[in-house]
Amino acid sequence: MPKGLNLGIPNDLGAFAQNSLISPHGKLRALDELRLPPKLTDEDESVGHFLERRLGKEMVEAIAEPLLAGIHAGDLYKLGLRATFPQFAEMERKYGSVIRGMIDAKRKAPAAGKRLRPQDPRRSAAIRSRQRHF
Repeated sequence: MPKGLNLGIPNDLGAFAQNSLISPHGKLRALDELRLPPKLTDEDESVGHFLERRLGKEMVEAIAEPLLAGIHAGDLYKLGLRATFPQFAEMERKYGSVIRGMIDAKRKAPAAGKRLRPQDPRRSAAIRSRQRHF
């Protein structure tokens, strides 16, 4: 997956700008998604139509189709959005933009590789269990 994308949706605009898989025109079209009004109906649509409507045909062909069709082993234009990626429609409704939604999701997610605070070994179940037997 190229840097700056999550499930084929830009979530880091700087990294997305450096993506060599998409033409400058395709990048501009994808970034237009930030200005597009959200769909107001609750009607389901295919993943392919949704992504083409929001990000443009080049993003679907070069990024989304190879990735997402591979995950679901199907044609993006035959896969229902609600059944496969309902979070995309929810982001469009909540943020007015799937890109804004992905950026916010990335911001809220724990940093990759961030170490969790180690558990006190005296509290671990394995240690407590061993202590009971001695």
